[in-house]
Amino acid sequence: ALILLNGFKMNDVQTGHHNMNLPVDIESIERIEIVQGPGNRVFGINSYSGAINFITSSEEAKKLKLHIYGGQNNFLGGSASINYNNKNWFNYLAVSGKKSDGYLKDDSINNTDFEIINLFYESKIKTHLADIIIQAGYSDKSFGANSFYTPRYPWQYENTKTIYAGYK
Repeated sequence: ALILLNGFKMNDVQTGHHNMNLPVDIESIERIEIVQGPGNRVFGINSYSGAINFITSSEEAKKLKLHIYGGQNNFLGGSASINYNNKNWFNYLAVSGKKSDGYLKDDSINNTDFEIINLFYESKIKTHLADIIIQAGYSDKSFGANSFYTPRYPWQYENTKTIYAGYK
């Protein structure tokens, strides 16, 4: 399936292994549009089984959102986002992070810690000729991949970074 962020294609062109490494946190998602079945005619290549479009900011005038949360195993996270808009110029900025020590109950569930940082910006300018959309994002994800590839080597660890920018 094709993965989109506000209509921008986000598929991992190498393997598809990290298709969901989007530079936004769940708190930034306003809605999700799902197109089932072949979508090549509408979205082009990579949408053989459909498309999933994650929509972030709304065009509300001014809004500030803050989230802080925590839980077991030193789970801690937070996010902040701001909409700043005037007549024809809409801006959305979001930053988020979360981390955990993973499952520490016994030695059979080690190497499950993670740390995630996301930064995302979107700007829309509406003119009488066209609408211009600019997006940029950064994501840094580090996580223990206990036995993901094989149980023989439980100490696998992943670190992925995504930097992207686009315009329409």
